[in-house]
Amino acid sequence: MILVVSGIVYLSLKSPSVGVEMKINDKVGHLIAYVVLTINLGLLLPKNKWVFAGVCSFLFSCVLEYLQGFVPGRTVDWKDLIANLSGAIIGLLILYM
Repeated sequence: MILVVSGIVYLSLKSPSVGVEMKINDKVGHLIAYVVLTINLGLLLPKNKWVFAGVCSFLFSCVLEYLQGFVPGRTVDWKDLIANLSGAIIGLLILYM
């Protein structure tokens, strides 16, 4: 869990490398990150707290998105938040399956 959170924080707040293009769509990376985070958090909690895990994952993404506004070369993007929310919801659906 610590590795997942650390990885998301690092990738969200690191200054982008100049001239390096992403090989995958940025939104896919957001979605995958929050699917993984929600599942990991959900597995640490009882089943009746899984929605709480999804909400916490999304709120965490909101904080990181806000902080990106202070990182040179980064911007706040509401489409990232939609991808993050989608990842949290998919993570919850996987947990309930």
